[in-house]
This record gives sequence, structure tokens and C-alpha cells, in this order.
Amino acid sequence: STPYENEFGDWFPETLFNGQEVGGPTLYKNHLSDFTYFLTLKGVESDDAYKKKGIENIKKYPLKYLRNWFTNQGRLWFNFPQTGFSHTERGLLRFVPNAILLTFFMLSLYLWGLNFRKCPLEINFLALFILAYLALSSLISALPRQLTISVPILLFWISYIQFRSTKVEISFEN
Repeated sequence: STPYENEFGDWFPETLFNGQEVGGPTLYKNHLSDFTYFLTLKGVESDDAYKKKGIENIKKYPLKYLRNWFTNQGRLWFNFPQTGFSHTERGLLRFVPNAILLTFFMLSLYLWGLNFRKCPLEINFLALFILAYLALSSLISALPRQLTISVPILLFWISYIQFRSTKVEISFEN
């Protein structure tokens, strides 16, 4: 729920603020006072303080929170953007397969929207479940591992929708 520009709502554990400037000096400067306070608390008190600060930021900066949620979706699918980190060629290895998966997911959502009344209840349940999971799991922060566990369900659902909704015909006529 960070309100600061050039920060994307990604999660940084409190250990990063325990004397280290991980994520760059700006991140450290913007959040040091909050984390100094959070480090004095233990257990439920610490969790309550995090929640209070998060809700306060969301109420004060709702549009920034919406932008952070959007960037959380980017991190969920592509591990991009990340506050204070540059990206390497390794990120491209995730980009291509996830871009293909996201493209088929979006196409399947469209086709499902046109034909959801014709789909079995189980398929509609899977669609609603996966949509809720992907949307709600990214409200706070998101990482690719959260997408990874949903890939089997996504592939099954996408396959069902594509095979039932699309027809490909190859013709070699002159």
C-alpha cells in the first residue's frame, strides 16, 4: 500500500530494514521510521501495526493503491516491476511462457464470457475460483510462485474453453 512514487507495492520483509539498505536508499529512507517502529513489536502486535499502516495508506491514497494492485498483477505474471531492483536476462525466461499463458487466459475469458451459460457448472466454478484467486491474492503483494500453483487449473480451464469454443480449419485450396 506504499504511497510513494517509483515504488510498486511489493513486499519487503522487516529484516531488510534491520541495518541494511536493500532496495536502494530511497526505499530505506521512505520506510525506515515505520519499520523501526514495527521492529519494536512482536507477534500479533506487529501484524496489527502493519495492517493499520496498510489500511491508512489505502484510505489516503486509493488511486496509488489501485496502481500498486496493477503492478502486483505484473509481478504475479512476469516478476516485474520490482521496487529498487534492476532486471536481468533471466527474467526473459519467465516472460515468454507467461505471456503466452496470459494471452490464452485473456482469450479464454472472452470466449467464456460469450458462452458461460453453455458451460458445465464445474467449468464455471473453476473460472470464478481462478479469477477470485488471482485478483484477491494480489491485493497485498504478489509473486510468481502464487501463479505457479494455479497453472494446472489454468491450463485445464483454458484447454476446455479453447477446445469447446474455437474451430481451426486448414485448407490448401487454390
